[in-house]
Amino acid sequence: MCPETVRIGFLCKRLRRMEKTSKGQVMELSATERILEIVPNRYEAVRIMAKEARRINTLIRLSGEEIEEKPTTLAMKRLIDGKVKYTYAEPEGEK
Repeated sequence: MCPETVRIGFLCKRLRRMEKTSKGQVMELSATERILEIVPNRYEAVRIMAKEARRINTLIRLSGEEIEEKPTTLAMKRLIDGKVKYTYAEPEGEK
C-alpha cells in the first residue's frame, strides 16, 4: 500500500487496479466520470442513456440500416458529447 494517508491509499488501490486492466476498461472508467460530470446522479444518467438507446434502436429499425456499434454505446457517446437533451418534468400538482 502507498505510504500516504488512508484516503490517498484508496486512490492508490484504484490506480493500481487501472494499471492491471485493459485499455478498454480504463476508457469505460473515464467515460463514467465524464458522464457523472454531465449528469450528477448515476441512476438518472442510466435512465437518460436507456431512453436515448431505445430512440436510436427505433431509428435504426425504421431506416433498415446496419451499424457496427450497439445502440447503448452510441447513446453513451452522444451523452458524453452533449448531444442528448433532457429535462425534468414538473409534477402536475406543483405549478
